[in-house]
Amino acid sequence: MKFDFAINTTCHPKDHNQEKEFSSRLGTITITKSLKSKENNQQKISIETPNCIRYTRNGLIPHLLPDIEEDLTTNSINLIVIEHFLEKDTPASVYYDEGIHKYVGMNEETKIVLLDALDPTIVLRTRSKPSNKYLPAETSGGLRRVTPEIYSQILKTHKPDIYVTLADYIFSSKEELEKGKRIEKSVSRTLKWYDECDVDQISEDSGVFIPLMGSINKHQRTLYAQKISEKKFDGVVICDHGIKIDILEQLELAKQSLEHIDHSKLRYMLGFSSPDEILLGIHNGMDLFLSTYPYAVTEQGFASLYKFDISENTTELGADNSTILDLWNESMRDDFGPIVKGCECYACKNHTRAYINHLLNTQEMLATVLLQIHNQYTYEKFFEDIRKSISEQNFFEKSKAFLSFYGSKFHNVFCGKKEGESSLEVSDKKYPFRELEMFDPRLSTPTTKEKIKRFDLSESNNNLSV
Repeated sequence: MKFDFAINTTCHPKDHNQEKEFSSRLGTITITKSLKSKENNQQKISIETPNCIRYTRNGLIPHLLPDIEEDLTTNSINLIVIEHFLEKDTPASVYYDEGIHKYVGMNEETKIVLLDALDPTIVLRTRSKPSNKYLPAETSGGLRRVTPEIYSQILKTHKPDIYVTLADYIFSSKEELEKGKRIEKSVSRTLKWYDECDVDQISEDSGVFIPLMGSINKHQRTLYAQKISEKKFDGVVICDHGIKIDILEQLELAKQSLEHIDHSKLRYMLGFSSPDEILLGIHNGMDLFLSTYPYAVTEQGFASLYKFDISENTTELGADNSTILDLWNESMRDDFGPIVKGCECYACKNHTRAYINHLLNTQEMLATVLLQIHNQYTYEKFFEDIRKSISEQNFFEKSKAFLSFYGSKFHNVFCGKKEGESSLEVSDKKYPFRELEMFDPRLSTPTTKEKIKRFDLSESNNNLSV
């Protein structure tokens, strides 16, 4: 297997104080691998960046079946998380030696599998502390231990196209980290596990992404980045989303590490998933983002209305420049138009707002299926339009227009702050794209809550919280 990432072009805003190595960039990921099903035994899959990595649970995008997913886009990168399969310390999938693609029914010819140990969407974790011997994983069967030996075994049998090396992620507040030696331990464990997992041998069959550790400690970030720069890897994972700090501070921490990493390496940014966060990440040179946002929107019974190029006809966008449409709203009962006029997704071409409102109120599974189709399509179209703008060298201008039109709190970051003024707007104002703030994949949501009530009519369920 051969992994290749090439930067095709960059888009640097004029008259704007920004480092060139952290400008928005257009690239191509190419995976070349051997397949028994191919006559010449070779298959090449190409993905343009910036792009999203599709979030999955047990190998499937939530609410979607494989045939529906195939209709979204031909080639994609799909995240598969070992934590989802760990009912026992050793997952059953380890005993299936045909690889993870076949185990979850994923098309090897069009899908790139990115394997990681922990689910990045879960940042509110228990106080179970990792040790030098294992990483704790929270599963449906309780806490499980992921050791370097088990992880190596999983990688060899699953045969992912890309994998993230085992890392001691930090889920804590900034104040707690300033007190002890948690950061130093995290760095030393991650480097130790890299060596114990025999990455050099496994990397012959897979691309390798290394998490950038060091948290809020600049010295540890620099030390770690210098050490991994000597190792074999294809991309880096910016993973400070578990620390309770704001988005802009996460970017500053990332840059402290990236200054010591070859800028041609691919950059995968965790914790940036909403559309305005993605624009901020791309503006600072990031390449890949996890598609948690459309899932969060679907789980709340909403449909996405945003579009990147607001210079096009915006009359069909929501009232007051809304980014979402609430399909629970009673006004939807008699609305027989599509979710978004002109949208080419299956849900908009074949169904109406009134029908989806009916499905939600009758607790039908099809409601979330149709919403997820639309929200995922809108999200991926957003990335497609971003790539086009970078190639046309007008990404910066279109991003400013987008953030201004929808009233994002990151608008000042793109416009440039005045002296003495913060780049990040902080107030009681309700900003758009906040659906992730109200979302935890382990908790019930407006759509799942109604389904719970359907099967349990006890009075205790009348007090279910979202």
